[in-house]
Amino acid sequence: MSGYKLQIAPACFKKIKSLPGHNRQRIRKGIGDLANDPRLPQSKALNVLDIVVELRRLRLNKWRVLYAIT
Repeated sequence: MSGYKLQIAPACFKKIKSLPGHNRQRIRKGIGDLANDPRLPQSKALNVLDIVVELRRLRLNKWRVLYAIT
């Protein structure tokens, strides 16, 4: 059971669906792992001034998943 709720922007969801199968599966697994722990050791906190949410980046090969923890 997930500890966190994930919301994926429609444009991002559409982009993920257009990826080749092996890349799509890797991205979906990486995003799915965020539901259990959004602060994965391989993710990096992004320092953005004047923002009230925590922004992070998860690198999956050549793909970058940018997400916010509210």
